[in-house]
Amino acid sequence: MSPTDLSSVFTQRPTAAAGHEAAKEDPVSLEFLSMLEAENLRRFFFRHLNPMIALLDPDLHDSSYMRQNSPLLYTAVLAVAAKFVHRELHQPLLTHAQMILNRATNMGECSLGLVQSLLIMVYWKTPTDTSAWVKIGIGIRLAYQLGLHVPRTKKLPSDDRDARILRSAERTWFCLHCFDRAYSEIFSLPTTIRLEELGDVEAWANEQGAPKVEADMHVASAVSTASAQMMWAKFRQSRDSLPRQWQWDFLSDLAAQYERHMKTWFPDDPSTRRFSAAEERSLKWFDLNHLLKIKHEMLDCAPPPNIPVLMNECLVLAQSFAGQTEAISEDGSLLYLQDTSATHLSSFGLVIYKLFWRLDARQQRLAIQTVRRVHQSCTKVAGTDDQAVTAFVARFLQRLLRMITQDSRANTQPGTPTGDGGAAPGALPQNNDLFTDLEEFLRLTATVDEERSLLDDQFWSSILPESAFGAQ
Repeated sequence: MSPTDLSSVFTQRPTAAAGHEAAKEDPVSLEFLSMLEAENLRRFFFRHLNPMIALLDPDLHDSSYMRQNSPLLYTAVLAVAAKFVHRELHQPLLTHAQMILNRATNMGECSLGLVQSLLIMVYWKTPTDTSAWVKIGIGIRLAYQLGLHVPRTKKLPSDDRDARILRSAERTWFCLHCFDRAYSEIFSLPTTIRLEELGDVEAWANEQGAPKVEADMHVASAVSTASAQMMWAKFRQSRDSLPRQWQWDFLSDLAAQYERHMKTWFPDDPSTRRFSAAEERSLKWFDLNHLLKIKHEMLDCAPPPNIPVLMNECLVLAQSFAGQTEAISEDGSLLYLQDTSATHLSSFGLVIYKLFWRLDARQQRLAIQTVRRVHQSCTKVAGTDDQAVTAFVARFLQRLLRMITQDSRANTQPGTPTGDGGAAPGALPQNNDLFTDLEEFLRLTATVDEERSLLDDQFWSSILPESAFGAQ
């Protein structure tokens, strides 16, 4: 598809015949729910869920537009919203969306609504759904077929609706890249979309005369870390073959990139904020997580004089991440982040577990405190739903803390100094009060039984390439 085809393809109006076909799949026409219920769910999606994914334009994607142009997208929006506020409708709507999706892919259909639906269904999939990687792959193939990778060379149409439709296609391409990058990191697999196929996303978000959509600056911020994240992925694949000094220099530069990104996009002065406070909190949460992982990785290649300072930096970042987790828990964002929250929170827990054995007694207490703060936030968000994503994370953190306690009790000898301010691996500074308190905490919060343990293993295997407890 050539660049000149894009505007005409995405801005054409549906025919009467197409509208008749759409009605056969429309969940309101099929009486899954009333129009009033559907509109309430759509509004909930745009108020609480769309800011997490930054995909759809609320001024374009009203009920009428989605019902006429993509009943699948309409059903997907309603299904994921129902997951949080109308649970009895969630499974019927999700099943209906999956049926439309299967039919469309089997028939070789290719549409923008289909790509957008795939992203929504992946982001808010059920905890044990293992189809994310495949669905993203289908979405990428369809996007290439639609020509979304081809940069626009003409000005936007003068008609506001047509301009919004074209921008929706472009925004979808950028979001698809973010999904490609995020799940490639989760599964330690290569990305598909190349950096040169993205262009200047910040310039796109600030395009003069473009319809204003709050999600666009969110997209620009997320895409602006693409180069750094791809560098991080390549480093993880090749680090064992790299000289220590090269590793140190590479990681130092990578950490500086994230620090600059945070300073640029999350300024201290709220009057210069580029997007909503809630979006800023969740985006900063991701950056803090990445920076913590990078700083922790630097410990393995750091010159000895740098190690004590670096360990303190890791602890400060861990405390900041715990505080940011509390913030997105309070504003509701943590509930809606879904699988991405699980992978970031679990990686935080694993970093603390590995870091713990290098810390002195005071630092160990601080480290455990950060994990308990995050655990408390996850437990609070999950409430009574033991299959909420945050409930899985809370149980994961409990297991990590239990492993620390068990390993600590197995070694009662004082730790041997390593020269970097910590104890030798496997050794332990005497910190009996900490472990007494920790054992009491674990006793009071214990929730895992055999059935839940099996469910947890299924969940983590669906989003992690290997057992999280084997990655020590």
